[in-house]
Amino acid sequence: MGTGDALQWKSNTLLGKLIRLFARPTKDKIDKAGYNVNHTSLIITFDEYDQHRRYTTEALEMGIDLNLLSRRLKTFKGEVWWFPLKLKYNHIRKAIGKIALSYMGIWYDYSSLMKQTHSRVKINDKQLFCSEYYAFCVKKAMGLYTMTDLDNLVVAPRPCDIPDLGIFGKPTKIK
Repeated sequence: MGTGDALQWKSNTLLGKLIRLFARPTKDKIDKAGYNVNHTSLIITFDEYDQHRRYTTEALEMGIDLNLLSRRLKTFKGEVWWFPLKLKYNHIRKAIGKIALSYMGIWYDYSSLMKQTHSRVKINDKQLFCSEYYAFCVKKAMGLYTMTDLDNLVVAPRPCDIPDLGIFGKPTKIK
């Protein structure tokens, strides 16, 4: 796992089930790995300090937060899929990490999350929800390198949209 990889979470909570009810993937994708989910987070590593651990940055109820992945997985009730970035994006991993860390503490975007139940919202970096945060960080990093892979992404994706960004290798279920 490396900085910039995505995690797709399917929680067995009431809130998780409600989010999946409103953000449902198309029928042809409902059983595919990482689509029938309610949360997205971003992997980050600190190789200079901690080569053996992986962290996740994610938009949670109090805003963008950093968590040790092993601790997060230990208490999580549900399923999780790892979506590694394709090798051609390895050179932007550091930029993704810098951008992701620069948004620590940004408030959770509750109003856009509610609007996402019936329409799509534009990406807004003043407040972010989970999949919006992930897509924003990667898109901004790609922009630094004048890559156009996500140029068409103007609306905030729902968690079930993340696998369709076209930037991942084969997903793996990790929990």
